[in-house]
Amino acid sequence: MTSRRQLLAASIGLAANGYMPRALALDLPLLPAGTPLRMTLGFPPGGAVDTVARILAPGLSAVLSRPVVVENLTGANGVLALRRVAEVGGDISRFFFATSSIAEVISAASADRLSLQTMQPVSITSTVPMVLVVRSSLGVKDAAGFLSKLKSTPELSYGSAGIGNGTHMCAADLVQRLSATAIHIPFQGSHAAMLNLAGGHIDFATVGAGSVLVPNARVTPIAVTTGTRSSLEPLKDLPTVSEAMLMGFEYSLWQAAFAPASWDRDHVTTLYAAFKSVLSQESIRQALSKVAAEVVASSPATVSAWVEREAALHSRLASVIKKA
Repeated sequence: MTSRRQLLAASIGLAANGYMPRALALDLPLLPAGTPLRMTLGFPPGGAVDTVARILAPGLSAVLSRPVVVENLTGANGVLALRRVAEVGGDISRFFFATSSIAEVISAASADRLSLQTMQPVSITSTVPMVLVVRSSLGVKDAAGFLSKLKSTPELSYGSAGIGNGTHMCAADLVQRLSATAIHIPFQGSHAAMLNLAGGHIDFATVGAGSVLVPNARVTPIAVTTGTRSSLEPLKDLPTVSEAMLMGFEYSLWQAAFAPASWDRDHVTTLYAAFKSVLSQESIRQALSKVAAEVVASSPATVSAWVEREAALHSRLASVIKKA
């Protein structure tokens, strides 16, 4: 699990490496100079989206010449944070930093779907590969052992960062496509799920790779869920789920920025330029790489298509969960 100490070290490393981004003007009306801009996300500290946000925030602050702080509004799988940003009216002090779980929101006909659709896309910033992990006391050492255990033990339990979260969808899809059954236990974020896995309270999980970069004797990584093997040192010897258990299986987490509808288009363009500038810095890329995040830095024009495609995937996986 990525610690606050690691995040602080990454931030210090950016300064030590001479990180000097180009300043951009973000003159938000009615928001006094020096007032923090809040990067609002829907999960507690320690998970993939929070880790990425805390690496990017100092760089955004430097580029925008305005404090950018991470605001964790946990609950309802990210929906509470979405609502806070979408429904603030004239308050323009926040923007939404979303993760894959938001695709579940727009895959359903709800007021929250409308809330996201009325917001302005800024950028898909990054993706994070996922890892299938088990509690070490389960006695499983590899993919073949996990598959055998899953098929022979229907009461196995798996944890997630919340119902409908990518960590839930990925594991549920894997279990169903392997023609097995397992019990889902949702938690408030990936950090809590990993603590319970290490404590022996659940049997397995699919989590962002950043959660398993620090070795833990009580947790055993089994396979990565990406299409190709990871180049990260702690994970490079792990097979993919596709090659070891289920051909064609692939799933990753992602992070994206959305601006509230009350922002002028020029402000959205400036925020995108700030993300693009920060994500182009080699020191930022290295810091993200250390927590297993891969830079995307897409333009605003491509965000909607990306999220709609993910929503279609979540619609399919939602039907899988209902059948489970």
